[in-house]
Amino acid sequence: MVEQSLNIADVMVKVILGLIGLYLAHSYQRKIALNVAEKRLVAYSALWSRMICASPVRQSEWMDEPLTSKERKELFKDFTAWYYVNGNGMLLGGSTRSIYLCVKDNLVCPIDYYKPESTRTRLKMMSHEEQEKERGRLSIRQLSLLRNRMKADLEVYGPTYHTELNDDAKALLRCCGEDVSSKVWKG
Repeated sequence: MVEQSLNIADVMVKVILGLIGLYLAHSYQRKIALNVAEKRLVAYSALWSRMICASPVRQSEWMDEPLTSKERKELFKDFTAWYYVNGNGMLLGGSTRSIYLCVKDNLVCPIDYYKPESTRTRLKMMSHEEQEKERGRLSIRQLSLLRNRMKADLEVYGPTYHTELNDDAKALLRCCGEDVSSKVWKG
């Protein structure tokens, strides 16, 4: 009888210690997640401010002002510098990282490397001048998608600036592994 009581007490102690261990592990993980979120907010804010030249208002009904080749090259340089300063690139969420890298490359890459393939095919049918203007328009929309994904990493949800995702945007997001029907992309 005494031995059975000791076994029950032993099991109870182990269960209690296990629960305390789980609580401490969860608390530690939560603390790390909060720390990463704080650092991510600072890093994302710095990247966001570098995109001022790509404001979606440049594509409003009353203004059609695509990014120039020079602006795209400057953004590419700024994005590259941002990635390495303070280890900001390590703070990109997985989906955001994929979109970031694709959008960044699309700013300056040769047409043969432009993603997604459907947009690349369409761009190839244009004259050089038309390509440059269209790339400037596409860059503004793609950077808007990147900002929306960054907001989702910080759990700040809201509609995309362009309320409807067009075919190019959907193709880019799919190319980056995104589910276009997810909460992030709802208009």
